[in-house]
Amino acid sequence: MSKNLEQSMNFTVGRSRALRFIVSAIHALALVACWLNALPIPYKCLLTMAVLLSWRSNMASGEMGVAYLRYTPKHGWSLLGNGDHYQSIEIQASTVVTGILIALHWVHDKGRRQSMIIPKDAMSNNDYRKLSVCLIVSGHGHG
Repeated sequence: MSKNLEQSMNFTVGRSRALRFIVSAIHALALVACWLNALPIPYKCLLTMAVLLSWRSNMASGEMGVAYLRYTPKHGWSLLGNGDHYQSIEIQASTVVTGILIALHWVHDKGRRQSMIIPKDAMSNNDYRKLSVCLIVSGHGHG
């Protein structure tokens, strides 16, 4: 086993300005599309409200918030769940590590599959590099 994986590591994934910008840009394009279609005005208004509610929900939800990821040699990978206890997770081989983002795929011990996009600006450069190396060395990340 690699020396890097013989020590415990904690990673804090914060809010990403780049991801918030991309989500907002996609919603802005959807708003433009709402008004450039040939639907009657009442339907355009309903679509506009749906897009605005979706944008508000995405900006306010915890999905774009802070996440805490941990690796320990004894217990492997875990993610801070609801409350203050870590849930054991199994990182999937479909996880992708690049220089600008990590597409992290995992399965909870209950069998539920989940994923998270971790842009580079959501962590310090040092933590992003450590997480990338840790995932690649452990065989869970490919680019």
